[in-house]
Amino acid sequence: MADLFDLLVKGGIIMVPIGLASVLGLAVVLERIWALRELRIYPRGLLERVRETLLKKGTRAADQLVENDDSSLGRLLHAALERTHLPSTELRARVEERGRREAQIIGRHIETVGVLAAVSPLLGLLGTVTGMISVFRKVTMEAGVRGVNPSQLASGIWEALVTTAAGLSVGIPLYLAYRLLAGRADNLVAQLETDAQEFCDLLGEAPTRPEAQT
Repeated sequence: MADLFDLLVKGGIIMVPIGLASVLGLAVVLERIWALRELRIYPRGLLERVRETLLKKGTRAADQLVENDDSSLGRLLHAALERTHLPSTELRARVEERGRREAQIIGRHIETVGVLAAVSPLLGLLGTVTGMISVFRKVTMEAGVRGVNPSQLASGIWEALVTTAAGLSVGIPLYLAYRLLAGRADNLVAQLETDAQEFCDLLGEAPTRPEAQT
């Protein structure tokens, strides 16, 4: 552990933003994994229960199932059920608007992971470039006095390369996490859009008279 710490210290000041990127990236990835759980987005059996209630008892009874539901699907269904008095075209427009807001919620902070994945290797490269500049500047200054020391030159070069390795070590896992999270979010949004359209079609067949709600 001490050797690893010494190695990181030799990377210089550029290791600080790389370290911050790794901590921030990990925090966002864990938060998004928690937020994109199926229970929070798409509770199992909710859509089927609402459909059944809608067809048997009407829109008001179906809306009672989701009006306090905090999942993305629940909020989307509630947006449709509380606006059944609107014309079909306007109803679909309102549901699509709610769907866009849910898509933003689902995809929140995922792009941050992508940015950190792209920036971390660049920070590492920047650290290596500045480190190499420092090494060759020192070699140039000492060459006329004591000559070039190959071991000193090699030592300076590998220390400069530490930041590149650190940047890649942070960037590669974050990029993989970004792709997985983005794919998961896209699939959830696509499923919500499909179900929302089908549900709007179903609303036209549902009973709305007060006696159908008892």
